[in-house]
Amino acid sequence: ELGGRVVTVEPLGLDSAHRSVPRRRAPPGIDGRQVFLRGLSPEVDVNSLRWFFQSVGSLTHAAVFTDRETGKPKGTGKVEFETQELAQQAVQELDGKPLQGHQLTLRIMTQEGAAPLHQETKGRPVIDGRQVLVSGLSPETSPDQLGHFCEKVGRVNSTKIFTDRETGKPKGTGKVEFETVDMAQQAVTDLDGKQLDGNDLTLRIMSDAPLSRRAAGPRVPPAADGRQVFFGGLSPDTDAEALRVMCEPFGPITFATVFINRETEQSKCAGKVEFETREQAQAAAKDLNGRMLDGREVRVHVMDSTQPPPRRSLPDQDAQGATDPHCRVFIGSLPEEFTSDQLKELMQQAGEVEFARIFSTSAGVAGTVTMASADEAQRAITVLHDTFLLGKRIVVRLDAPPSERAPRPNLDSMVFVGGLSFDTSKMMLEKHFSQAGDILYASIFTDKETGRSRGSGKLEFSSPAAARQAVQLLNDSELDGRRLQVKLMEARPPQPAGGGGRTAPEPDARQLFFGALSPETTSDSLKQLCEDKIGSVRYATIFSDRETGKSKGAGRIEFETIEAASHALEELNGAELDGRAIVVRRMGEDRRGSNVRIPPDGRTVFFRGLSWDVGSEDLKIFASQVGEVTFANVFVDRETGKSKGAGKVQFASAELAEQAVAELSGRELYGREVYVRIMEAEPRPAATD
Repeated sequence: ELGGRVVTVEPLGLDSAHRSVPRRRAPPGIDGRQVFLRGLSPEVDVNSLRWFFQSVGSLTHAAVFTDRETGKPKGTGKVEFETQELAQQAVQELDGKPLQGHQLTLRIMTQEGAAPLHQETKGRPVIDGRQVLVSGLSPETSPDQLGHFCEKVGRVNSTKIFTDRETGKPKGTGKVEFETVDMAQQAVTDLDGKQLDGNDLTLRIMSDAPLSRRAAGPRVPPAADGRQVFFGGLSPDTDAEALRVMCEPFGPITFATVFINRETEQSKCAGKVEFETREQAQAAAKDLNGRMLDGREVRVHVMDSTQPPPRRSLPDQDAQGATDPHCRVFIGSLPEEFTSDQLKELMQQAGEVEFARIFSTSAGVAGTVTMASADEAQRAITVLHDTFLLGKRIVVRLDAPPSERAPRPNLDSMVFVGGLSFDTSKMMLEKHFSQAGDILYASIFTDKETGRSRGSGKLEFSSPAAARQAVQLLNDSELDGRRLQVKLMEARPPQPAGGGGRTAPEPDARQLFFGALSPETTSDSLKQLCEDKIGSVRYATIFSDRETGKSKGAGRIEFETIEAASHALEELNGAELDGRAIVVRRMGEDRRGSNVRIPPDGRTVFFRGLSWDVGSEDLKIFASQVGEVTFANVFVDRETGKSKGAGKVQFASAELAEQAVAELSGRELYGREVYVRIMEAEPRPAATD
């Protein structure tokens, strides 16, 4: 030994030349004298192999396989003995023995298995029934561990863990090739559902039909004809290759894609796969709906324009086909990677849970559960609402429209803050409002995609009196050079006078609404127009979409006096700004009072009956099944910021809009049927008695 390592010393000469192990020597042929090694320590080299096998006999060749890119050992290698008998003896005596702390697996190399590496050879591998697709793998599982796990059934020729091309991280799926078809089928029978590294595995035979890939480059997918399968609720890390791998067992795939947001270049958490036949698509949708992919439970259905998708029969429906709405509970702001089983376990603190599911929304991960009774549902809301789960503050409420939900118990102690500078931090917000009273919680609303501030937030005080004090003291105050708007958070949309509850405040006569603005119009250019034509302006803003940040084509101006606002209404209604004839009216005034009307273009479609959890991005993805969507928006209540259950979508052409009405009306989105119609140029006249 030298330095803790066993060294080999030989005289240099012709007699020993044939036993040297040149680094670039091509391996000899496969004739039964070669033994394949798996499970090698990264520290093992050829000298260690020679020492390990000296008890059996001398070696004529030894190699430790390394990665061509990094030069690091792959954990596999090969040795060659002088005779076949010595090779067989080595397998019998040393298989399973440790070398430098790692248990080795040995087997004789044959012509059929001449490439038993854990990486497949270049070019498309043959799919002949011996290959098994394994999903549900832990990120920690290596090819060696997968191979050891599957060798319980029979001899494994090769294993592979699929990784993301961009990050190099495991995708949670892999492939195992057995020596025979019977072994592969036995593996599916014996190992499907078994655990490896704490994860339940799913095994299935890979299709014997060759995978047909399209040439690289952009491709416009064909119209939905029953061969296309839609995937929703995907993880942001899931790519098209992961969808291909998931769908390969059901037949040849002609197209696969994950929808990408053009502005942010990030995944929309939805995608599409096209098969060669309708039967393959139907089989995939039936088997994959509700399965886990990259830690998310995916929603899968066939895209077919000739008929609406069948309505799902959910386990939370009772014998009459309906569920008591007072038993259904919505849970929002759940942690990433949260599962349906974990949600069910959480809600069992309040009572018996009949059904639980997890889904993704534009606001993040959410879920719904059906409790055994209305009392248990109410208990879940009382016990779990506004509590912390894995560092996130969760929302628990009835799965019902805002008007039917119970008011939040602490809502009277909360205030909404608008007009914040994008540079204002949570700490600065708390410091500014601390003069009103003790603050329990503060939050800056941020964009989901970019993480940037939306210019608004909320605070929760220790008492309703402190919240009212904050409105009195700090409304119209300045923070970071911006004038703040502070108001109490409301439990429900304002109701008209005489209807009970809070009434909507009278609109300020100094404020005007500006519509039909160009997308290029900014708050500065709108303010400049008003100051040039009318006079001093106190405040100007352009309304923007909360999801995309793009202008909605409308804004608001507040003048110093009512007289200035009245003058602007007369002078600026119909005036031109950035190439557009703008519309001006009093804030709160019925838009039918406007003299400037925009002719219909037939491209805009109205959606109603939307789930309260559907965001603008979800609506856009849903409508994109028909064709290109240029704009999508879910209408929200101005006071509470909550969905009104309706929205609109603008398509690239009037033909696509008409197709959307024909194909999407009556379909389900997040478990609710939606109704679709072409938007009219003017509001419908009120019905008369």
